[in-house]
Amino acid sequence: YGVTGNYVTGIVVVFPDGTISRLGGKLLKNVTGYDLINLIIGSEGTLAIITEAIIKVLPLPKVVVDLLIPFVCVEDATNFAVEILQGGMMPAAIEFMDGNVVRMVSKYLKRKIPYMEANAHTIVEIDGDEKERVRQLYERIGDIALKHGALDVLVGESVRDREKLWEPRKKIGDTLKELTQNVTREDLVVPKKQIPLLISKLKNIVEKYSANLYAFGHLGDGNIHADVSIDKSKDMSTSEIDKMRREIYEVTISLGGTITAEHGVGLSKIPYLSIALDKKQIEIMQKIKAVFDPKNILNPGKIFPNS
Repeated sequence: YGVTGNYVTGIVVVFPDGTISRLGGKLLKNVTGYDLINLIIGSEGTLAIITEAIIKVLPLPKVVVDLLIPFVCVEDATNFAVEILQGGMMPAAIEFMDGNVVRMVSKYLKRKIPYMEANAHTIVEIDGDEKERVRQLYERIGDIALKHGALDVLVGESVRDREKLWEPRKKIGDTLKELTQNVTREDLVVPKKQIPLLISKLKNIVEKYSANLYAFGHLGDGNIHADVSIDKSKDMSTSEIDKMRREIYEVTISLGGTITAEHGVGLSKIPYLSIALDKKQIEIMQKIKAVFDPKNILNPGKIFPNS
């Protein structure tokens, strides 16, 4: 359903000086002054403490159907996702798993996953209140998938079948933790059409460091989680990891993307902030921090270097 922040219409916050303030409310539109709600939501706890939130909720759909659609390559999967979105079809989710991820999860689960040979798996979730309309939509989406070279369209309508389709996607974290040694976990975003080139370039980068790329994420918004791992018997120096991460970020930005889509800057991305933001942008953000929190007591040391 998109970004959670888009559903927040109001918050109550405590500022560093102890002042309590209510921003927004049960409103669908509000352009009174600067958008402090989204500024605070996106501040990683560095500007204020949120004590209450008003969140717009949606009714649960009566019908949910999931499609598992394997493709020969990432390019075909991406072109498929772009076409259904441009056609006005809005699935609840369009998830992506690179073939390397699928095969690794299969090893972890100790069972075969359908179409393991495919180099791109997508899971499309469709929901609604009328069974017939949902059926018509998933058939239309299935036809588009086949047009783009899908190897098959597997349909999950029952809770059991849907859970089985989703299991590989939900087990990625456990799989990589158990079977590999993670050296960096990236949260990248690029324009949707650039996803295939991004993954290709990332694989070329990590191979230089004798590492493996496990890519998965959200095709609908261009957000790719790129986990870089090495064999548990090997090591990678801090300097090598730093150099590799810089290359990853530079490639991502060259494709019109940026270094974090969901997870934020936190601590680990501080050294690379200047790759994504120019000096003036960082200066403005640091001044905002100083206005809100002049004593630097909220989440000190996060986001900015030397803060």
